Amino acid sequence: MLAAVFLLASAQAQTLKFATMEHDFGIVKQKGAASYEFEFTNIGKDTAYLLPPRPGCGCTAAILSASVIPPKKSGKIGVEYHSYAGTMGKIEKNVLVLQRINGEERNAGTLTIRATVVGELIPDSSMFRFETKAGERVTLSMKLRSNTDQVLTALRVVSYSIYDE
Repeated sequence: MLAAVFLLASAQAQTLKFATMEHDFGIVKQKGAASYEFEFTNIGKDTAYLLPPRPGCGCTAAILSASVIPPKKSGKIGVEYHSYAGTMGKIEKNVLVLQRINGEERNAGTLTIRATVVGELIPDSSMFRFETKAGERVTLSMKLRSNTDQVLTALRVVSYSIYDE
C-alpha cells in the first residue's frame, strides 16, 4: 500500500514538461538586463497547481503566466536577470519551480539561466582639463582600465579645438 501511494505521488509530480530547462543569454552588459520565457505543458491527467517560482537570488526575477494549468494546456515562466555594477564574468542562476500536490509543495523542476557579463572602459579620472596657447604642442596621457578580462586596443585618438584657428 505504501509503495502504491509513493508511485502515485511520484507520477503526479512529473506533470510538467518544459520545452527547455536552461537558457544562455550570451553576452549581457554590466548594469543591463536580459529576459527569457520558459514554456511548459501539463502532460498529466489532473490540473497542475503551481506556486510562485523561487529565484535563487535578488538579481533574478520570475513570473508565472498562470498558477492553474489544466491537463494538456501550456504556460510560461518569464525569467529576468539584472546585472548589477561590479558583476563580471560568467554567471549561472537557478529558479525553483514548485507545484502543490495533495496539499504539499513538490519540486516540479529547476530552471537555469547563464550569461557572460561584460563591463565598459572606465577612465581613471572623470574629466581632463588643460590649457595651452595657440601653436603649442601638448601631450596628454590618460589611463583607461577595463573591468573585463578582454585586451583593449586604441584604434583611433582624436583631438579637437573649440577655438577657431
